[in-house]
This record gives sequence, structure tokens and C-alpha cells, in this order.
Amino acid sequence: MTVHHLALTEEAVLREGGMAKVNPPLRSSRDVQALRASVNDGVPIAIVSDHAPHLIEDKRNENYDDIPSGFPGLETAFGVLNRLVRRGELDMAQVVRELTSKPARRFGLNGKGSIAFRMDADLTIVDPDIKWKVNPSQFYSKSKFSPFNGYELQGKVVATMIRGNWAFKDGKPAETASGEVLKKRWT
Repeated sequence: MTVHHLALTEEAVLREGGMAKVNPPLRSSRDVQALRASVNDGVPIAIVSDHAPHLIEDKRNENYDDIPSGFPGLETAFGVLNRLVRRGELDMAQVVRELTSKPARRFGLNGKGSIAFRMDADLTIVDPDIKWKVNPSQFYSKSKFSPFNGYELQGKVVATMIRGNWAFKDGKPAETASGEVLKKRWT
């Protein structure tokens, strides 16, 4: 399940046009409410962000059918989810499980998904109180657009670690990459 399917309805396409085009398409508010309820009930195995690194010119195509689907979501994911939690629409404990331990278990990612002895030190540090306005021109992504453009959010990722090494800190990514490709294993 994606962050944007939990946060946006089909109205976003009317408002933002191709900037909000995704597959599967955004749905009705009733569908969004059902997805949120499923998160709170622990049904999904993961909440994920989209990252379709299209150029803004591609998303501004006049022919809707020719507009590529997707948009960057990593930089807005926590703020958008935290907004839903603060409104009482999502349960933070369930959100955390579906961002961490549930996908790690489902995809057989040993050493991932929890903070415990002998686990990889993969950490995301957030400040749930930082207030900020989405400005895609400041994204690290090559994609400089978002259907969340201009949204006032509260809560932001301030640092991340991968196996104990800083991957993002002090407002910028590490100079050298420290991640690795993980092979998908279904469990």
C-alpha cells in the first residue's frame, strides 16, 4: 500500500492533473477510508513510497494518456503519514510496523525491521514536531514535482542510518553510498 493511496483521492488528479497520475489510479474518499481502516486493523504487509523519477516536463504532457504514472514520495512519506496520525485517521504503532517489521519479515530480510541485539542498525530518526511546507524544488530526487506541493506538514525525517552508518544527516545525504541491493525472498 502506498502513502499517496492513503492520503489522496481522485480529486487530486482534478486539482493537480498529471502530477497526481499513478497506477493504480487514485480512488474515491470511500476507498481511501477503507484503506486507512485496513492499516489500523493491521491488514497490509507494508506501507511504501513511490519513486518514479520522471521529469516535470513529462508530467505536464497535454495528452493525459501519454503522461507517465508515478511521482516521488520518499521525501514526503513520513510527514504525510504523520499528518494522518495527528488527525486520528491512522494509528502510529500500525504505521511503524507496516514501514519496518512487517515488510522485513514478509520479504525475508534477515537483520532488518526492528531494533534489537544482533539486528542491523538501520534507523530512521524523525522529529514529529517539525513544521514544514512541501517544496519539490528542494527535493534530493531528480523529480522536482509532487501532488503534495504546498502542503503544510508536521514531522520530518532528520537522519537515517544503514547498518550503523549515517546515510542522511544534518539535512543532506552521505557523500558515499552505503546501501546494498537486497534480493527479494518471499516468506
